[in-house]
Amino acid sequence: MPNWQEINRDPRWLQWLDSPDTYSGYSRQQLLNGAVAAGNAGRVIAIFKGFLREVGAAGQAPARTAARHRQAQGPFYSRGQIVQMAAMRRKGQISDQEWAEWEHELIRAGREGRIKGSLNSDGVPIT
Repeated sequence: MPNWQEINRDPRWLQWLDSPDTYSGYSRQQLLNGAVAAGNAGRVIAIFKGFLREVGAAGQAPARTAARHRQAQGPFYSRGQIVQMAAMRRKGQISDQEWAEWEHELIRAGREGRIKGSLNSDGVPIT
């Protein structure tokens, strides 16, 4: 979510996170924490989008600014590098700790637009 920081400061977001999820009964905060801990970016994004849908703010979130885009720090990754790391993990060449660190870095890189050839949530390549 390119605008997650703005959403994160919204008092409606914090209140929404405290309320229980209709289907699981867990608080949305618990679900978000679990998704973050698992490195499941798709689930994290779905939670943010669920909030935007429920509060009727879909499409009204602040646009990503050039200044925020310049905040990206760190290396850029290609889809090929990501596939290679996953293959190394499957072969047991990357430890659990190293993999956890890689997942967190990859999530940060995605948020900051540092993945070359990545796709947006609609499956459209990001330029």
